[in-house]
Amino acid sequence: MGTRDGKEPYVVLSVAGFLGMGTRLAVIRYDNLKFADNKIVLPGGIKDGLKMLPAFQYSKE
Repeated sequence: MGTRDGKEPYVVLSVAGFLGMGTRLAVIRYDNLKFADNKIVLPGGIKDGLKMLPAFQYSKE
């Protein structure tokens, strides 16, 4: 799946730390998500695996 400009679409997830502390943003490819029963699911998305995802930071430009 690509976008009109030919780039791959990504989503930004909020990955929570312990008791909501240490929350950070992580990036995954849009096509890794599955849609079923009015829910969005990341198959195989376990807590430790989510913590290892590349961090996302907004551009400072």
